[in-house]
This record gives sequence, structure tokens and C-alpha cells, in this order.
Amino acid sequence: MTDAAVLVAAVQLGDAVSAVVFAACRKAGANPVAWPAASESSGAAPSTPLLLVGALPPGERRIPAELVDVAVRLDLPVLLVCREPLVRPLVSTHSGRVTLLGQPATSARIQGTVRMLLAGRGADDSPAAGERLGPLAWTATFGPPGAVPLACQADDGSITALLSLAPEPTHTATAPHDLAHLANLVRADLSHDQTLALLSERLGLEAALVHLDAASASFTLYWPTCRPPYIYSRLRLPNLCALSALSPERRLYRVAASHGDLLVAVLGDEDWTHDAELCAVLADGGPAFLALLEGRSHTAGVLAEVR
Repeated sequence: MTDAAVLVAAVQLGDAVSAVVFAACRKAGANPVAWPAASESSGAAPSTPLLLVGALPPGERRIPAELVDVAVRLDLPVLLVCREPLVRPLVSTHSGRVTLLGQPATSARIQGTVRMLLAGRGADDSPAAGERLGPLAWTATFGPPGAVPLACQADDGSITALLSLAPEPTHTATAPHDLAHLANLVRADLSHDQTLALLSERLGLEAALVHLDAASASFTLYWPTCRPPYIYSRLRLPNLCALSALSPERRLYRVAASHGDLLVAVLGDEDWTHDAELCAVLADGGPAFLALLEGRSHTAGVLAEVR
């Protein structure tokens, strides 16, 4: 277990929610610490605090002053579990420093949100080394050993990932600068046909590409397979939509990325949309969906949830 700590305002949250938060922190490789009892009154601050979790009472629109004080003093991001529904399941404010989790706040949603906010913040034992949290989105690459998609993140938070489509896992691009070159190609001021032609020449049928662009808040996917990627959102109708239904062009998809969108680009389990358990957990967010996929040794892919 890492020394990385999560401060949990247990009295605010109540026993039931606190228990879920404590369990989520441990699964994410962090050490949950009751606050303020264990940290303040004893005079012993926990090592390397990463996150502060508290509650927002019904009808309240201001962060409780005691949480603001400790968050500013320790330079911590804050997760507030709200007692009422919000315009979206997750609302990010203050440039990502504050995350509001609205009702229904299921155990899976709470655990997934804690996992999301700890991604890349020093929880060494995090179960998915491919998780990243940026100003626009949480992203994850996953798969069996040797088949995890390659990924790189630009300075602005844009993500580019390459997925092998070959029977034996392989990648046409093998270095960060290769992925950066592909990202620049996607972002260039080219027509749809020009972009498709260049990616087809570069990747052929051996690889698929996923790019989440922070500047334009959009997804671009080169996907030369018969099984399309999907976007899930509680704000879209239908909630789960194949990208092939959004774009008449096959193989190259360009879609605006809206708050609450979850991109699901999965290989090796193309019939996952018929799995009731997987489809049900989509409503709890990308990390909850990833937690189920991690037990499937033949599945690889990319997930991206827009904040």
C-alpha cells in the first residue's frame, strides 16, 4: 500500500457513503484517512495527501468553509458527494479542482469517481497503469500483456492511442514521436478524404487510432473494422450509440465530445453490447466499466470519459 492518502470527511458523508469511499481508495492504491479526527486533532498529517472527499448538503451552492480551508492549505482537489441530482452525473468546476458527484450516487459510481480522480496522482498501486486524468477527460488503455494499446498525451491534454488489429499484437507505430506524428496528421487542416487516405496508407488494416482533441473538444477515430466504437451518455438519445450511426462515412469518424460522453472503443469482445452487466454499469461511468473489463483477459481497448 502506498503512503498516498485521501482525506475523507466521514462525519459529513455519513457511515454508509464513507465506507464506500474508504473501500474505493484502497482499491485505487491510496490510504483513506478520516478527517479531521485522524489528521488534525492528533497533530499528525497523513503522508502525501492526494484528494479531499466531502459532502455538499441539499440546496447548498457553496463549498463548506472547512473543506475550502484544508483544500487550499494542502493544495488538494476536492470531490463533493451531493445529496441531490445535478445537470450531469459529474460536474467539474474550478478548472478541474472541484468535482461534484450528483445523485444517484451508487457505490460503483463513487468508487469509479475516486479512482478517476486518483489516476496519475501518485497512487502507485492503481490497478490500471494506463489511466490518465486531464483537464478535458479521463482516459484509460487496457488489455492483456503485450496487447495494451499504445498511448501518448500532449501538453494540452489531448490523447492519441493506437490499437493493434493484427492476430498477434503488434503496432505500426512504436514510439511516442510516431503517435505524435499521427496526432498532428489528424489535427491538420485536411479534408475528410485526405485524412482517411493518409491514415489508410500509414495504418492500413493493421491498427485503429483514437484521438481526443482538447483544443476542439472532439473525437477522431480511424477504425477499419466492421464493429464500430460506441458513445454512451445519459444526455444522448439513444444513450448508447454506435459511431457508425452518427457518421455516414465508415473507417474515419469525427464527433464532437460533450460533457458526460463515454467513448468505448473495444477489441476482442465485440458483442459486449449484448452483455447486460456491462451495459448496466455504463451509467456509473468509465472507471466502473473498466473495472468489469479488467477481468476479461481477451479484451483490449480505449475508454475516454469527458468531464
